[in-house]
Amino acid sequence: MSLIRSLITQPSMHAETYTIDDYVEMLRNAGLSFSMTMNPDREEVGGDFMGLVQGAYRANGVVFACMVARMMLFNQARFQWQQLRGGQPGDLFGTAELSILEKPEPTKTTNDLLTRVIGDADLAGNWFAVRRKDRIKRLFPHWCYLVMGTRNRDAENDPNDVDAEVLGLVYQPGGPLSSAEPETFLPGTFAHFAPIPDPLAQYRGMSWLTPIIRHVRSYSSAATFKEKFFANAATPNLLIKFPPTLPKDKATEWIDIFEQQHTGALNAFRTAYLGAGADATPVGSKMSELDLKAVQGVDETIIAAAGRVHPVIVGLSEGMQGSSLNAGNYSTIKRQFGDGTIRPLWQNLSGSLQPILTVPGGAQLWYDDRHIPFLAEDLKDAAAVFSREAQAIRTLTDGGYKPPSVVNATASRDVRLLEHAGYLPVQVQPIQGGQVEDAEARPVLYAQMSEPLLRPTLPTPGWQCAARETFWPVSGVASGLTVEQGMILPADHYLVRAFPQMFERAMTIEATAVRIGAEVRCACGKLLAEQASPPYRFTCTNSHCKAVIEAA
Repeated sequence: MSLIRSLITQPSMHAETYTIDDYVEMLRNAGLSFSMTMNPDREEVGGDFMGLVQGAYRANGVVFACMVARMMLFNQARFQWQQLRGGQPGDLFGTAELSILEKPEPTKTTNDLLTRVIGDADLAGNWFAVRRKDRIKRLFPHWCYLVMGTRNRDAENDPNDVDAEVLGLVYQPGGPLSSAEPETFLPGTFAHFAPIPDPLAQYRGMSWLTPIIRHVRSYSSAATFKEKFFANAATPNLLIKFPPTLPKDKATEWIDIFEQQHTGALNAFRTAYLGAGADATPVGSKMSELDLKAVQGVDETIIAAAGRVHPVIVGLSEGMQGSSLNAGNYSTIKRQFGDGTIRPLWQNLSGSLQPILTVPGGAQLWYDDRHIPFLAEDLKDAAAVFSREAQAIRTLTDGGYKPPSVVNATASRDVRLLEHAGYLPVQVQPIQGGQVEDAEARPVLYAQMSEPLLRPTLPTPGWQCAARETFWPVSGVASGLTVEQGMILPADHYLVRAFPQMFERAMTIEATAVRIGAEVRCACGKLLAEQASPPYRFTCTNSHCKAVIEAA
């Protein structure tokens, strides 16, 4: 168990403000000793943040283009809860808790939130935010400090001590030299996203621009050279020689007149008239001789590679030629950008946001990218894979294998999980002399369930279950359905099987009807009527049930 979890059993979901002295005193009262001072016990975050903002993001076109390309795809994701079934990911569903990510502030959306996240992570290597009731507030990364401490009383005040861990986050508005009162946030009350770890720190992240600062400067220097070239008549430099007999004041006057008439791009190629024995000699190379395109192209490629963005995606000149623009190559490039760059960032951020959210049991925060046009080809491939898996499931089920084991074997790619139901293929007749348990001879009920059968443990049949809170599945067989808080369903209903952590046992039941919208179902799960209103009377057609369902 982490240090903070041992001190606070249920951390508040809202950020609270403490001074460092209050925080240390709280830890001491809990019987823990820490070596802490205000200087060496912290990891300073984003020290060069302003330099990268001014020198790269705002002043370098290639850096700006790469960051915008990352930003425009990254900010299109949405968030949902994802089932965890035996450690394996399952269906996606939503609850009201996710509304704070959909609307982090009154005038902002998930798109705005993710734009800030990736911008801070690209420039500072870190993104910090705290939850203020129904809002998520961004913290300027270069004003944040991770406070470190250790249980080892003999350890020096070193954030890199082997036992050191994060005690909290200090936010100093205006920076370390500011007189503003700092705020301290406990672990579990702030979110920290650092996709690229800094090798010189335990918890701090690093900007992807840090290793390529020289290439950023080189590209900017080439741009400055071109600017100066055009500012100086767009021609090579001239060396003007005056005769020794020319008075200095006359030479100065002549220089002023020459500068007025020949300096600047608008005066390029004008005829220069020299007098008083002056002689003009060109100095330097022509623009074409320098081949700045090739020089800058190398820097463009290196910058794009560091940002994990292919030059074709950004539209850089180095990528807009040859076979890179072929349809097959472009599709591969898009997939590499989505699978190798953006999706790992979404996955990392999902885990980073969980400390400031109330996560349902047996679930995790996950991203939903099915609606993004840029990744449509990936969805097409996923649909093809699903179609092949569905065909395999149909073939194995027709072959007499138990549907739950078929789904398990298909999902895990392990044929050893297959279990035969005791029926011959095609004819579906009992094997001579064989016995089939009634609990397994329920093909109708199996047909009503699909992926929920992946769960190895399920509530006992005969129970009723009540929904703990309102939620809505967004993937799987129940996609689009809203389950209201308190809705009563039988334990073997596919919704209970798919989302067991969202239900709790209500009562023991006999055969009763369960309504989902306009449907009427038996407790065994058999659909009795798609639309029915009381009074009605139905007899379950399931051979293993035959219950009478009626309502006055």
